[in-house]
Amino acid sequence: MIRFQGSTRGVYFAVLGVLVIGAAVFRGGVYWLDIHLQKEAVLLRGPLSNIPASIGKWRKLGDDASLSEAMIEELGTPQYLSRYYARDGDASKGVAEVHLAYYTGLIDTVPHVPERCWGASGLVMTTLAHTIDIPLDASDWKPAEGIANHATGMGYPTAWTTDPVTKRRQRVLMPVPEEGWEMTVTAFKNSSNPKELLFGGYFFIANGRLTSSAYRVRNLAFELSERFAYYCKVQINARVPDGPNAEQQFAELSASILQSLLPELMLYLPDWSEVEARSDESVKSPSIPTHE
Repeated sequence: MIRFQGSTRGVYFAVLGVLVIGAAVFRGGVYWLDIHLQKEAVLLRGPLSNIPASIGKWRKLGDDASLSEAMIEELGTPQYLSRYYARDGDASKGVAEVHLAYYTGLIDTVPHVPERCWGASGLVMTTLAHTIDIPLDASDWKPAEGIANHATGMGYPTAWTTDPVTKRRQRVLMPVPEEGWEMTVTAFKNSSNPKELLFGGYFFIANGRLTSSAYRVRNLAFELSERFAYYCKVQINARVPDGPNAEQQFAELSASILQSLLPELMLYLPDWSEVEARSDESVKSPSIPTHE
């Protein structure tokens, strides 16, 4: 048996005492400062696959992609949607892939984005990732009266959707954009089709706000003062002819589909104003919004 001298035992117990007191002070500080290191999950209001097959001028093309278990593990979430849409249902008029991935209840996660992932599949990046404006028409998305995002103090934009079955209108709160309606875009080329560019553009909706940055989204979704956290990656992929106006064509195509997709998506993402209003209560799965 190893025996320590009295002075050594004294130092040992002194250090142990400091550690115990430090742990207690840390826990107390976290409590009193209302810091939440472990985020609680926020449930979707319905599966993403319920997003309509027809949105604006765009019609679903083929079946939704079904990922393997290995691919879902790589993606980091089983709550996703990968679906192709064709303009007017005619692939010759333009095709866009909508990819959505929803994350919640995680301490932290790294988003999968084209500039990090597509190169591994043999594509050649022709432009570095950069931010562009999405030419959406948000003139009718008026701020909701009396409902503001707690983090920014800004009112949530309000949009209306029409139920495809009942034809009744539904009000939905849109995300608060950090710096306008923007997306991060990267262009790639495949050697098998050098006359065409493949664009990947994305942004994130996190805790009721919108950002185009894969780095900034982690700050939005994992703020220490927030008890709950979620974020959803919204990505549009499309092929356009290579040329000086290729990026503009992609931006206009993306805006065309997002104009109708975003309000539909927000029906299924959590209503963050409700989460903020009951942040001290246990989260229960909210119902699909009522018709107005």
